[in-house]
Amino acid sequence: LDEIEQLIELWSLHRSGDLEAFTERFQAMGSELNYRSFTLLKTQFLRDHLSLLTDPQQRIQQQVQIGQLLCEQAQWRESEQVLRDALDTAETHKLHDWTARSLHALSVLFFSTYRLTEATKLARRALEINESSYGMEHPNVAASLNNFAALLASTNRHLEAEPLHRRALAIRESSYGTEHPDVATSLNNLAGLLASTNRHLEAEPLHRRALAIRESSYGTEHPDVAISLNNLAGLLASTNRLEEAEPLLRRALGILVEFGRRTGQQHPRFATARSNYLDLLKLQGLDSADAESVVAKLEQS
Repeated sequence: LDEIEQLIELWSLHRSGDLEAFTERFQAMGSELNYRSFTLLKTQFLRDHLSLLTDPQQRIQQQVQIGQLLCEQAQWRESEQVLRDALDTAETHKLHDWTARSLHALSVLFFSTYRLTEATKLARRALEINESSYGMEHPNVAASLNNFAALLASTNRHLEAEPLHRRALAIRESSYGTEHPDVATSLNNLAGLLASTNRHLEAEPLHRRALAIRESSYGTEHPDVAISLNNLAGLLASTNRLEEAEPLLRRALGILVEFGRRTGQQHPRFATARSNYLDLLKLQGLDSADAESVVAKLEQS
């Protein structure tokens, strides 16, 4: 009821002609949307009324915010539509910063849905725009470096990816400090690359540091925490430390099960986390039926 009242109040500001107050409240509502406050009603209202924002930069900002949130909620089609609209508006108005941000958000979406060729092209273009606009040490450049490097690594171009990951990490630590969520993203990606090239001793402390940052930043039940848990557990399992890996994978899967219950959408990493946990249980000596039983109880708890 409170949410409906907020939306009615916001619409009343527009109908009364108080456009300045409407725009301010509209932007605030969009900016406050996050993983915990997401609702379909509020998000759909904002999407339906974006055209009422006359400033193109304000409109693009809201579109990117909504598109990224929809991506996090695994609503791929809706996310792509909103982000493509943002990119079209940014290019039409020659807003280079927002063009790069829209490209970056779209590339993350395409990466999440395994459209790697498209994602790589957009990521490279975003990096070039940001380096030209901001110079080589800006946080926006780090975001583009991190995204582009992850895409290169996903296609086994590790030698090209590693220096980009390290450069992104250095920029983010310099810009934000060592405990920022963006630093965790860079740590996680660099650790994954090191592990994939059998440099486990280098990778493990980076995974642990990324997990600690995400727990501190987002709380212990966020999907990004589950991703870090899964990645750290995978490294431990690959070095035959199964007893250490099992509780981490169990916790990761539990977080993603709860995500599905809350949102009605299966998280894109759920199937991988489930499969990883089953495989680990079998490595610990359970047969397939018993492993499935353990996982089924976790999913129902």
